Formats: sequence, C-alpha cells, structure tokens
Amino acid sequence: MMNTTRKMFQVRQGQYLLLFACFSIAYMQRLDITVAIVAMTDRFSANPDFPEFPWDLKTKSKILSAFFWGYFILQIPGGVLARKFGPKPVLTTAIFVGSCASLLIPKCAEFFDWPVVSALQFIQGLSQGLVHPSVYTHISQWSPVNERSRAVGIVFSGQQFGSVICLLLTGHLASSVLGWPSVFYKSGILGLLWTTAWLVWGAESPASHKTITLEERSFIGLNTAVTDKSEKVDSKIPWKAILTSRPVIVLSLANICNNWVFWSLVTLLPSFLSSVYGFNIKNNSYFSTLPHLSMFVLAIIFGAISDTILRKKLLSVNANRKLWNSVAQWGGAVAMFSIAIFRDSQTITLIMMTVGLAINSAIYLGFISNPMDLSPNYAGILMGLTNCLSNVASTLAPLFAGFIIKDEKNADEWAIIFYTCAFILVFSNAVFLIFGSTKIQKWNSLKNVG
Repeated sequence: MMNTTRKMFQVRQGQYLLLFACFSIAYMQRLDITVAIVAMTDRFSANPDFPEFPWDLKTKSKILSAFFWGYFILQIPGGVLARKFGPKPVLTTAIFVGSCASLLIPKCAEFFDWPVVSALQFIQGLSQGLVHPSVYTHISQWSPVNERSRAVGIVFSGQQFGSVICLLLTGHLASSVLGWPSVFYKSGILGLLWTTAWLVWGAESPASHKTITLEERSFIGLNTAVTDKSEKVDSKIPWKAILTSRPVIVLSLANICNNWVFWSLVTLLPSFLSSVYGFNIKNNSYFSTLPHLSMFVLAIIFGAISDTILRKKLLSVNANRKLWNSVAQWGGAVAMFSIAIFRDSQTITLIMMTVGLAINSAIYLGFISNPMDLSPNYAGILMGLTNCLSNVASTLAPLFAGFIIKDEKNADEWAIIFYTCAFILVFSNAVFLIFGSTKIQKWNSLKNVG
C-alpha cells in the first residue's frame, strides 16, 4: 500500500515541477530588464566596458510598461487556445518566443536604442500572456481538490524562485567580464532548455500520459470537476454567464488591485533602492532578492498549512480562501503604510518591504486559487480574463510612478506611491471578504448553460 501511494504521487508531482520551472524561467525573463536597466543606464554601477544608454525615468517607465501592454493582449485568447489545443503546445510556443526575444535584447539595444527594446519587451509580454491561462488549465486537470492549495503553492512559488535567481545573478553578471548582456542571454538559453524538457515530459492530462498508473489516473479523475476533454473542446464558452458572474467580477477586482501593488514594487524597487539609499547594483540585487526569497519559502509553507486546514475541515473552502487573502492584502497594506511613514529609515523600509511582499504569497491560496473553485472546466479562461484586466493596472502602475516622481532621490515623492498601494490593498480585500465566493458556478457544467 505504501509503495502504491508513493507511486500515485510521482507523475502529477513531475508535472507540477515542470510548471514550477516554467514560471521560474518566465519570471527571470520578465524581471531581467528591471535590474539590468540600472547597469544599462549607469555603466559605473556595473562593468563600465559595456554600452550605456541615456534613458531618463520616463523612458525607463515606457520600457518597463511595454511588457504589460503585450501581456494584456493575449490573456483571454491564451485561455481559449489552452482549452482548445491543450496547454502543451501553447506553453511551448510561449516560452520559446520569449526566450528568443531575451536573446535579441542586448544587440538590439546597442544598435536600435530603446524603441526596439520596448518592442521586444512587448513581444515577451505577448508570449507570457499565454502562460498563466495554460498553467491554470494544466493544474485544473492534474490536481485533486484536496491537494490543490499545495499544487498551486508549489507551481506559483516558481515565480519567486525565478525572481530570486534572477536578482541574485543579475548584479554579478552585470559586474562580470560578461557585462549586462549576459543577463538576457542566461534567461534565453534556460528558456530554450525548458522548452525541450517540456516537449519530452509534459503531458496534456492524466489520460494522455504514457507511464501514469491506472490508480493515479483514476484518483485524479474522481477528485476533479473537469469534464471530458472532447466535451470541453466541442462546447461553446458561456461568455455571458462568465462576464455577468458576481464572483468573477470580484475575482477580477482582487487581481487588478493586487497587480497594481505588486508590480509597482517589483518594477520600481531597484530604482528606489538605488536612488533613495544609494545602493549599487550588487547590493541592489541582494536586497531586491529578500522579498522574493521569503515569498518562495512562505508560498510552500502556506500551501501545506492551507491543505491541512481543509483536510481536517477546520475551515470551509470559502473561509480558508478569505483568510489567506486577508493575510496577503491587509498584511501588505500595513507594510506599505509603514514604509511610507518611516521612509527615512532604511532599516524599517527594507524589513517592511520584505514582509509586505513575502506575505503576499498568501494570495496563491486566496484569489489566485479562486478560478479553480468557481469553474474547473474554465479555470484557464477565468485566469486569462481576470489577468487581462489586472494587467491594465500592471501597465499603468509604472507610468503613474513616472508621473508622480519628479525627483528620484526624494523619499517624500516615493511615499505617495506606497500610500496609494496601501489604500488599494485595503479596498481590494474588503470587497473580496464581502462579495467573494468559492461555490462552483452553474455554468461550469454544460448541462446548466442555456
């Protein structure tokens, strides 16, 4: 019995690990520019033997926001494509294209300046717009309900793992004999290697996996609410029911608000530490890494705790989701208020920045898991829809900062950004607590859609 149980977990955990690696590489590619841009615009912060570009904050904000314009466009189509063709070919295309864009950035920056770098960031955004919907589609087919929190925690912690590796290596690579171009080459090569591994070991569903045991296949099938693949592909998507669903609207709002705050911090943190506290790129990498490392560890711990709570029936799924969402968003609001109030204290700022982003990992067990609660059959489409809307905020947040901050060394101007983030988080979680739901929606079943 012990051997059978152990075997039952091997195949689906292998799929989780592949998705973990996918997110790790995707986030390396996404974040490379946020740290490398410091070296690209100040050669003396890294290896001075490589090109320097005279980009001001507004130009840098345009480059940083270009990714999100592309990311916005393919979110909903990504969900539809993953549902129709399966997540394997969609993820293959996404990571391959993003990797090629990473490899092209250094030379294009040197010869064509910031407009082409922005265009490549836009292309990376397009490709990564396919990632989240595909991953959700894959998880919904592979994860039994009673271990879904842990599965989501493991897979999504890849975002933080990739961020940690990116931020730790970027400073060293930019300062090495390889210079800042090596930052982009590293992520591009890793992405091509992952694409190969995914083609070999990735599987659309338990039914299509060649070596999965009958016991595990049956176990997964009995513990998910996903319908037969042929029924899903041939059916029409209940768009009207989805777009008018109150839980989906609340989910979208939570995602919009959280993305504004998260990407305000992630994209601007290196510039903030460099401008206000005078960190060089190596120190910047170390301190920018702390929040992501903490998120990586806590995402796994929180996921295990959440599954234990549900398994022992200490809380309902609804209460559990709202508990973790509150930890993430109201806890994060306290951290943002603290940074704004004690902005002249470097120590308090670093501690609260780390705490605020670290506990944000609890969203994986809050609204991030909510699409699979509401509709396992359309989880990828729900994530594509809500992520599409949320990335309007991701795009506008850096531009808002560029509008507010006239003097990058002025901590008082940065405080406005942190106060704004705090108020957004308070509002977001209040709405989720009052109006959020975890009930499977009627339109998840084709029989209930007119």
